[in-house]
Amino acid sequence: DSYNATQTHANTKFIISGAVGKDIAHIKALLEEHLKDYRQGEELEWLDRPLTSKLTRSSTITTKLLSQAHFRLTFHLPEAHRDLLPAMRIFNTIYNVGSFSRYHHLARRKGLSYHPYSGFESSRDTLEFSLTDQTEPNKALPLFELGVRELAKIIQGEFTDREFERAKGYVTGDFESSFQKPSNFAGWYGYEFSAGIKLINPADYKAALEAVQPDDLRQIAEIFTANRWVLSLVGQQMKEDEPKYRAILEKYLG
Repeated sequence: DSYNATQTHANTKFIISGAVGKDIAHIKALLEEHLKDYRQGEELEWLDRPLTSKLTRSSTITTKLLSQAHFRLTFHLPEAHRDLLPAMRIFNTIYNVGSFSRYHHLARRKGLSYHPYSGFESSRDTLEFSLTDQTEPNKALPLFELGVRELAKIIQGEFTDREFERAKGYVTGDFESSFQKPSNFAGWYGYEFSAGIKLINPADYKAALEAVQPDDLRQIAEIFTANRWVLSLVGQQMKEDEPKYRAILEKYLG
């Protein structure tokens, strides 16, 4: 039902990226010829609207699952804070990207999880950072504590120069190599374009990545100390263990 309700002509958009030049007129003609039954909207180069909405509440959700336990912790910082994204990218790489990143390596070595997930996202209204995983019920709580503990350590600056340089080099190289085709640029610009967010040139973003210094990672600590988080717990004993999860957040992040 959700698929049928959302994957419709009315929700279709086209993003054209690349050195199209005068071909743009031909592309428009093809769209009008072959997709004339689709609803036509506005043609936009970019959209500039103020960021007014703010997320200010948090909640906890619990339910039950027999064979596995799942947690998802998401921190929300009101407004997009796009200036923090380069540092956030390097921060997350130290934390949980690659076989020898903090959380990934320790979780696997302790037999708690093969690979927990963490990631960040910036929208028009908020900057979010999430960590989540699904594992055996008796491993969920220690896995969660491990993730929050290592998160707190990096926030407090407990990482080596070698960790920082590895993460920075990995992120910069990976970003630079991800723009090989016009479709890569379309993917880069697509969300910001449709959401009305001012576009960022990939070259400028790469320069911002290269400019990040270790002290810049401390600037993003605000997202973890603003007391805006959502914790979702699914599985056996989660309702009973909910106070323990909250206590872990209080212990390491205050």
